[in-house]
Amino acid sequence: MESLPVETVQRIVHFTCTDGGATGCALSLVSRDFRAIARTTRFHSVALAASPRRLQAFVDLYERECDPVLGVKPLIRHLHLTFPHTPDSASIRRRRKMSSKPNLRTRSLSPSRPSPSHSISVIADSDRPPVESSTSGVLYPTKSPEYRHAAETLFRLVTSDLITLVVQCGFTAGSSIDLRAIQSPFPSLREATFVGIYDVETLFSTQLIHKRIGVPIFPALTHLSLGPTGSLDRHSCHGIDLFWSYAAPRVTHLSVSEAENYAEALVRAVGVGMREDLEHQLALLTGNGPPWNDPISRLHAPRVPSYPSVRQLLVQPSAVPASTASPPAHWRYEVRVTRLRYLREGCEDIGVEVVMLPAPKDSQNLFDHYALVRSGWLARVQDDSDDVGCWGQFSTLSDGRG
Repeated sequence: MESLPVETVQRIVHFTCTDGGATGCALSLVSRDFRAIARTTRFHSVALAASPRRLQAFVDLYERECDPVLGVKPLIRHLHLTFPHTPDSASIRRRRKMSSKPNLRTRSLSPSRPSPSHSISVIADSDRPPVESSTSGVLYPTKSPEYRHAAETLFRLVTSDLITLVVQCGFTAGSSIDLRAIQSPFPSLREATFVGIYDVETLFSTQLIHKRIGVPIFPALTHLSLGPTGSLDRHSCHGIDLFWSYAAPRVTHLSVSEAENYAEALVRAVGVGMREDLEHQLALLTGNGPPWNDPISRLHAPRVPSYPSVRQLLVQPSAVPASTASPPAHWRYEVRVTRLRYLREGCEDIGVEVVMLPAPKDSQNLFDHYALVRSGWLARVQDDSDDVGCWGQFSTLSDGRG
């Protein structure tokens, strides 16, 4: 190794720093010389659990490394970012009610403690935020100005360089976020995944959301995954044919979880002609109408697609409602899933490939889904071909047809 040219060693390091940052950190600890050699590639892929302390520490480190005095900027090409779970307003009200009862956790957060920084240090590395105290207020990390500033700084440093991006909330359940931390477009980003976020648009500044900059947020994006939210009544991708068709106009591969909730938007996006009257849907479920793959069931001609770039669509419905759910809930679920089957058949007529995955067992606990997203992201960092990650489902479909 000592006899190899520096350029060769740097190339070797580049190909090893594809595991989310563990190898890059280990190499930087070998020696000062090796740290200097690995400096430009050690940040090639980064997986960051963005607790307040970790986020601030990483931003401080990376900002120092980006100083022009040190030479070439070390680029982050692949970023997996996990924000802390932040409950919505209803959960906050429930926690406020619970906090009126004394317990060890709320007592430890009492303002009578002498430390002036208790609101940050207590939750530094906790995925679950502390119970809200009736006297000390809400201590959720993403709500603090310091946290927002650190998030804004991180995105400002990486937006021009990223190729893949995963933004996740929590480790077991989704939540709201409302950071408005992304201030500028991602000119080079080719693949993005958003999972566990009630409303993805709250990641972006109002200037980006309201199209005030005149260019798309993701002009080069071709692969987009909109994951589950982990909520029964909060859905993240309501703007598939509105926000996303503007924000990422070149997407060819689109993956949507909880897809039955967005059947109408998907129909508009790809331009499938479909009957939408309630009577027809009821006839399908009761068996009194034509089979769902019968041409009579699709009386409308194909429409003008609102998201014409999409050519491959990966959809997964939510989990089947629990047995304790009301009959209307089961009926609505069946109607919506039936519409996904219509969508799949209709797409065959217009040349759009559709893969419909089986429903998960649990739509609220996202732990397994998060694990799949992370492993898929790591696989795509090492190989960006469409045979890798969730997009390999289309290769399997093609092989089966062949």
